[in-house]
Amino acid sequence: MVAEIVQMESNRRLRERLLYLASLVTDPHLCHEENGYWRRLYSQILDDVCGFRLRKPCYRDLLARLEAAGLIEIDASYKAGGDDSFCKAYRCPRPWQTEPRVIVMLDTVTFPNEQSPADAASDDDPAVAYLADCYLQSDLDVPHALRLLAAEHGLPVDLAAGDLDDAHFARYSNALAANERYTATPGMTDEQREEAEHKRGSSVWALDAVWQGWVTRRPWFKRDRTASRLHSPVTSLPSYLRPALRLAGSDRLVSLDLKCSQIVFAAAWMLEDSLDASERGRLWLEIASNGDPYITTWRICHPEQDRDPTPAERDKWKRDLFKLWWYATQNTQEGSAFGRLLAAAFPEVHDWIHKRKKGGYRKFPIELQRREAKVFIDDLALRLRDAGVPVLTIHDSIIVLEADAQLAETLMREALSVLQVRPQIKAERYSRTAH
Repeated sequence: MVAEIVQMESNRRLRERLLYLASLVTDPHLCHEENGYWRRLYSQILDDVCGFRLRKPCYRDLLARLEAAGLIEIDASYKAGGDDSFCKAYRCPRPWQTEPRVIVMLDTVTFPNEQSPADAASDDDPAVAYLADCYLQSDLDVPHALRLLAAEHGLPVDLAAGDLDDAHFARYSNALAANERYTATPGMTDEQREEAEHKRGSSVWALDAVWQGWVTRRPWFKRDRTASRLHSPVTSLPSYLRPALRLAGSDRLVSLDLKCSQIVFAAAWMLEDSLDASERGRLWLEIASNGDPYITTWRICHPEQDRDPTPAERDKWKRDLFKLWWYATQNTQEGSAFGRLLAAAFPEVHDWIHKRKKGGYRKFPIELQRREAKVFIDDLALRLRDAGVPVLTIHDSIIVLEADAQLAETLMREALSVLQVRPQIKAERYSRTAH
């Protein structure tokens, strides 16, 4: 039936997006029984797929066409302007919900503003051109990446064996979707269920990143016009799969990561606003420069524990901190218990975050990403180019050849010196012998 609808479309871009929408709202890995098979999708996602150049109502028309054809159901309880006005829910019609389904990667889809790496390599922006040229020197050892994926999520490593075809993708997809490690059990709390669902979704997303970026080989490379970040199959790859990367023919690589990067760039912004004039402001800036803000804030918000968080607790807390305080709306920031504890501990920082969210809370993270891109892309990439160092940038970190690691770290510190905040750089070696 999808084919019949596609034939009705005369515009190739519309056809591509119609196919992609069908996969988005019927993906069996993300539409689960416990949620009634509904999948919630933010309007921003749908805008990205269909809205640009095709006008805002485009995705609504396409979804309505899919619904009329009986391919999807749209949650009729949704009410514009309600608490969930930012997203709707979609699912397969009932006869399909429990049927095994494989979502095939649609390599025909081309998102707006994407460039091929070759086009980006000739970009007028010299930093982007150099990074695109470096990307063209990169590759992924896909079998090794799949073994790392299996090990990370507790699946049989021999699942990685076999040809890289649709059947292989289906085996992996089904194994991740049925992963018992992330299956909800009656004794789980809501928080544990949410965490399990997050990990399941992350595992499926990781497989998609490998397949779309390195198997179907529809290479793409673009700079986000809003936040100035670069995006490519390299930036889409989860960190635990990066040891499978190769650069300039070598798998002996080193990752140099700026720890707590968003907090560090915010600290530099706070210094511009003289936040160091207050005692608690100075304390926060000291923690941002020399400590671990995630451990410090976790202990403030979990005083009953009287200990540092475990690595798993720290990772989860990092997401919660950003969701409930750092990037939250003002109502969430002030309405959560964690927000009130942090406001009491660092009142000047709390007020500064409010001030910087005036005119829209989404502008705050975008500005921090722009500041990050100015250092890592517009400055550091050119320093590395002039030194003859091949590099892959992943927003707030870089990957270089092991032989270039010391020079690259020196250049990275020089580029970060403009922040007037002491950077903490974590070096991690990626080599096959280490795994």
